[in-house]
Amino acid sequence: MKKLLFFGILSAFVYANSDDLALGHEYFSKKTYEKAYEHWDKACKNADMLGCSNLGYLYRTGLGIKKDYKTAFEYYKKACDNNEYIGCVNVGFMYKNGLSIRKNYQIAKEYYQKACDGGNMLGCSSLGFLYDIGLGVRQDYKIAKEYYQKACDNGDKLGCVNLGFIYRNGQGVKRDRTIAKEYFGKACDLNEQVGCKYYSILNKAGY
Repeated sequence: MKKLLFFGILSAFVYANSDDLALGHEYFSKKTYEKAYEHWDKACKNADMLGCSNLGYLYRTGLGIKKDYKTAFEYYKKACDNNEYIGCVNVGFMYKNGLSIRKNYQIAKEYYQKACDGGNMLGCSSLGFLYDIGLGVRQDYKIAKEYYQKACDNGDKLGCVNLGFIYRNGQGVKRDRTIAKEYFGKACDLNEQVGCKYYSILNKAGY
């Protein structure tokens, strides 16, 4: 059975180079989450939408502040409404999982599509997942592969690892363990440990 990869990475924050965003990242890396919140809040109030999306992450995870899905959703949506596409991915994630709002795969798809069309490859991987499983859309492995391919070709590790599974299982493509191994290897090179695991498995099997 295919092990699908669609985890909390979808709710990850994004790093950037403005002073408050960079300081927020520095404090976050040190696990000083209250200080990270302080700087990302300043960034958001100064209309830097990455700061808003990062605040959403803190509220969603409860790092440095009380967990609050509703507030997380509001910050993600604010970012998305202002064309910060990682915010759109996260709004889609909230709809997909029913966090603070009613679960709705069709609306999740709309936000993932907006993110993908805006150049966010995590949005493309997320769309691929919906088609892969058939959530809110008719299951279509070929379309799933197209989105995974686009994401992987542009450096998204989840796109690469899911392409590996597509070829490993022969879903919408001719089954090819050698090609699967190549995509798992690419995912591994992008620091996706599941990719490393399956690359090793196929390598030991002689592919």
